[in-house]
Amino acid sequence: MLLKALTFQLVVVMLLNMVLAFNIDSDSNRIEFIDPLLSDGNTNLFGYALGFYKKNDDARLIIGAPMYDNKTGALLSCRVNGDDKSCFHMNATNPNSEERQDQTLKGEALGISISTTDNSIIACAPLAHGFRIKNGKCFNETSQSFIDPYTLNTTNKLAKSCYSRRNYFMGRCPVFTDETSYKYSEVPCYQNSQPHPGISNYANCLLGNGNVQSFNSNGSLYQFISTSGSGKYTGALVTTADGEKISNFMNVLDIDDMGSDKDFINNGKVFADKLEYTNRSSLLGYSSIKGNFTGKSLPGLASGAPRSQIFDGEVMVYQLEINLNGNLTISKDDDTKLVLMDRIPNPVTSKGGPTMYGASLAAIDINGDGFQDLAIGAPLFSDQFGNRIGQDEGRVFIFINNGKAQFDYEVNMTLTGEKQEAARFGSSITNIGDVNGDGTDDLAVGAPWGGKDGNGAVYIYNVRDGKIVDVPSQILHAPVPNGFFGHSITSSVIDTRVYPAIAISAPNSNRVFVYKAKTIITLKDNLWVDRVTVPTDINDANCEYKETKYECIYFQANIQDESTNAPETFDVEIQFRTDVRESGEGSRAFIFDNVTQTLTSNLVRNVTFKRGEKKLYRHKLYFSIARATNFEEAVSLTTSYKAADTKNNCGDGPCAILDQFGTQKGAIEVKYLRQCGTDQICDVNLDIISSEIRVLKGASSVVEPLYIGSFNNEVKLIANVKNWNESAYQAKMTIHFHEDFTLLSLTANTINAKREYDGLAANYTEGNTTFNGTGNLVKFLLDNPILENEVVTVEAQFIVKYLAKPKFFEYPFKLHVNSTGHDANATNNDVTVDLPMKIQTCVQISLDQADVESEKRIKAQVLVYNDTQKPISKPSTAREAGPIVSYNILVQNSGRVPIENMSLDVTLVDKVQNQNLIYISDLSIEGRPCLLNNINVGKLTGDNDIQPQLRRTNETTKDITARRKRRATHAQLTDTRPPIIDCLNGDCVTMTCENVLNVPVDGIQRLRLTMAVYLETLQKFESEEMVIQVTPRFGGEYGTVTEQANECPTTIELRQPFKKSEPILIARRVEWWVILVAIVGALIILDIFCVILYRIGFFKRQRYEDTQPLTGTPNAHIAYMEKYKHKGNGGDDGISTTSSDFD
Repeated sequence: MLLKALTFQLVVVMLLNMVLAFNIDSDSNRIEFIDPLLSDGNTNLFGYALGFYKKNDDARLIIGAPMYDNKTGALLSCRVNGDDKSCFHMNATNPNSEERQDQTLKGEALGISISTTDNSIIACAPLAHGFRIKNGKCFNETSQSFIDPYTLNTTNKLAKSCYSRRNYFMGRCPVFTDETSYKYSEVPCYQNSQPHPGISNYANCLLGNGNVQSFNSNGSLYQFISTSGSGKYTGALVTTADGEKISNFMNVLDIDDMGSDKDFINNGKVFADKLEYTNRSSLLGYSSIKGNFTGKSLPGLASGAPRSQIFDGEVMVYQLEINLNGNLTISKDDDTKLVLMDRIPNPVTSKGGPTMYGASLAAIDINGDGFQDLAIGAPLFSDQFGNRIGQDEGRVFIFINNGKAQFDYEVNMTLTGEKQEAARFGSSITNIGDVNGDGTDDLAVGAPWGGKDGNGAVYIYNVRDGKIVDVPSQILHAPVPNGFFGHSITSSVIDTRVYPAIAISAPNSNRVFVYKAKTIITLKDNLWVDRVTVPTDINDANCEYKETKYECIYFQANIQDESTNAPETFDVEIQFRTDVRESGEGSRAFIFDNVTQTLTSNLVRNVTFKRGEKKLYRHKLYFSIARATNFEEAVSLTTSYKAADTKNNCGDGPCAILDQFGTQKGAIEVKYLRQCGTDQICDVNLDIISSEIRVLKGASSVVEPLYIGSFNNEVKLIANVKNWNESAYQAKMTIHFHEDFTLLSLTANTINAKREYDGLAANYTEGNTTFNGTGNLVKFLLDNPILENEVVTVEAQFIVKYLAKPKFFEYPFKLHVNSTGHDANATNNDVTVDLPMKIQTCVQISLDQADVESEKRIKAQVLVYNDTQKPISKPSTAREAGPIVSYNILVQNSGRVPIENMSLDVTLVDKVQNQNLIYISDLSIEGRPCLLNNINVGKLTGDNDIQPQLRRTNETTKDITARRKRRATHAQLTDTRPPIIDCLNGDCVTMTCENVLNVPVDGIQRLRLTMAVYLETLQKFESEEMVIQVTPRFGGEYGTVTEQANECPTTIELRQPFKKSEPILIARRVEWWVILVAIVGALIILDIFCVILYRIGFFKRQRYEDTQPLTGTPNAHIAYMEKYKHKGNGGDDGISTTSSDFD
């Protein structure tokens, strides 16, 4: 950890109902310092630390710039008084110093912390290094001599180890007697001639990185200096006097630093249980503040350890004690001691991880007991989760000192700023002194990433009546963007004025701003009226203005200046006002303006006072006594004051303002006198004698449920209120109704009612009580007064907002009446009127057929069947049973509200006179199958012949009996061949698509129905059509209150027409076997015919002698022909032919 900057980048205000801002002048008299050393545009963190220094009435602001010259740092002294606002670069070194071998200042980060006293300036450079190292760690055993790391030129291990020690960040804190006179440097982490702690413990002590606190005592300059890097960032505190270390390094382990290394870092406490060890890397000294915690002559010290207790943080409180043992000078470490008085843990757990509790501190006496209390910052505190681990809003916790340096947490004084994400409120806290001149110190809290656009802000909190007011009296916003405004704050009285100035830095923009306080004017007033009551009877009026009667009294204001530091002459604007009420209602009383001769409720006068002067003002007041006047509330008469920006008030500095905590206004009340006996308490008896709520339908209204989805969305609430007893003044009614309704109009006795409140019920308050409920609430005046036995009729008209569904089956309207005085029977003051709710929708069901007229969408295409074809008596498939028909049935939501969990009942004629009519192949909706209710059982070959009892969904025994009776009656009127097949002449079965439909407005779902119609049944009954019934049923939470609109039938009938095929005059089809027999017969006849022809010699051939002679035996062919002739005659006639015949 190098330094705090590198490891932790860290409304119209209302106060006590007062309207003026705090007295810090944030505009006209602000002084701005810009870093004079800035050259290359990079930030020097000018203003990282601040301190006022005043000598011979000439004030300076000491400003640190630790990043100047590549982190070498710089101190600047800037003039704050007069016209010269120049800055001087202070020299912080002595070229003859022997403490540092190389005499370099490079990289020491001078200006990280600053402290001032009446005669000294102290600043710290925690990265200072290059000190001579003279201890055993650099001892060469071979040569028996110490090694000087600055003369090393070897690369052996010992030389490297020793050489590295020259870069240890021990740090130093230069001390100046004034801005030009460097005196010496505090270097307690490096003691050249005295025993000193082990190098591995305090080599990187980062002296002054957290803070340095200085004070003078007995002619010596004492310093409390933090060393937050010591002990591997465990941290420690050390005390010096006039440049000498006079105390041990105090740490959270409370271990003596004079032993060997193991006494600190390797102590048994550390290794006893490493998992529970909570103090290593605690960063004690990250912040520190001196204060009067015990009342002793020497101060105490509080120091933050923000990473102690496993990052929860804690604050250590010490008391400095000195034991001179008879000596007059302090020369040894044990002459002084920081005695641990208290350890203050983090009081509240953050929701966003570590809070850096203890990163900032301020000592301030809040309860006025003379002992300083503590304000402890936790800039990373998060009360809620955000986009990151935590929101880093920040908090400042207040702890009250019991006078013994024991501190108790005051939860009611916790400061929260504006609870702004990433603001890191509490990064800096400063006791800025008595800024408003009321005798108590005040507090400033910085939020470097808060305020407008996250540019930084400083919040001013005031102490009043032993408490710190947890609402800021003023917020100072960053004058420049992205500057971390509020990173450092300091204050001091810098001129002859009694009010301190406040310096605030914006180091990332290299600017520091100085604000001065405005002078305070304190006025006291005494108000008087000649009567404190006025009558309410208009006949008792005692004055008149422009023909209107009033009751008049006189008003007087005595105003006196009681300022202690106001200008000798100052100007004030005085405002007299009558009857200013939170409700914003018009005034009931008026002031007569003697100048304009008119009535006004707001009279303004500009007055010049001399310090300590008293002035008297007298006016006549006119009180309204008309019937509509609110006679219950008293009329308030007030005076208020405002300081004007005049030459008298401004002088040569910030303009004077009125006291934030003193009297800024006075008030007196005048009451109305009511006719209710001497005690002015009326005994009333208000009663809501009747009430009802009606649904508006056109010009009329009816008592019925309100249908969501219909076009009737207005209702009228009617109530009659009667007063049975004495006059009821300010009689009012409240109507509490659900937020789904909007109030359109409100009348009482046909006159528009005067509304006192109309809004969210949760925001309504009556007195100090907040209404416990949701929804909306309207409160209005019934009459003033309601006389004995008088009745007031209230009519309130509401409109329901667009709802997809109601939130309740019944919406309550709660009525309550009351008035001033005592109600003899409060039990009849409340009535609840319930408005039942239903949902109205329209589900339309039709066949999916294109290019047809709308009225035909309930009729399917004609099913043509063959009446001459012989049906199969026991079909094994649906196709064998008869022709197949398939439908796409559209289910459309034509209503105004979406439908959820709707079911469909599909009712079909299953049998006609015990003969099967249909077989269902598919019934599904959007691919989801429906329940067939056993309609197909036993209808196909192979199915169980014993068909179970068919379940008729939603049909009771009474329904079945009634249907059979209707069927019997119908049978008497028709023949056995019904032209239309429906449930009156056939057995119907209802199939169900259960809770499968969620249909948005104008949405469509498709029901798929595929079935076979038995040919045998069609041929037998020759019916013209069959009826298919589809009935929507509404389910889910609101199924019981959902209904079809009147124009939308509850059951839709779809029709399937039948028609026999027309005869076609064509040859009757010849069976294949007949054709085969015919072909075979024809072939046999042909064969017989061929044999006959053969027998008659039809196929014989003739040979002639004149043909070409044959070879072989002469005349042999003659013998052959003779032989052939014999065969042709059926025998050989005993002639035998051998082969020799052809030789």
